[in-house]
Amino acid sequence: SSTGIMILSGDVAATGSWSGETECSLEDFTPTALHVLGIPVPTYMDGRVLTQHLAGEIARKGILRATAAPPDVRGNEAHYTQKEEEELREQLRALGYV
Repeated sequence: SSTGIMILSGDVAATGSWSGETECSLEDFTPTALHVLGIPVPTYMDGRVLTQHLAGEIARKGILRATAAPPDVRGNEAHYTQKEEEELREQLRALGYV
């Protein structure tokens, strides 16, 4: 467990809502920021929108959810043509890497 600081200011911040300790995690930052920006929060995303610390229209607005699948980060290697690969190798060689 670690301790950190999250600062929220402007018209979207509820005044005095952080008095005392508030239990939240780093994962709560992105969903909260997406909600404030009006961007749907993906359902696969960890964390929650910290609505108790929001004010005004954004506090009353329902949380938009996006049901898209999480991005597949496996197997996203770059695929180069043979010519592109040769050019890349030549550039790396010129820089002293290959």
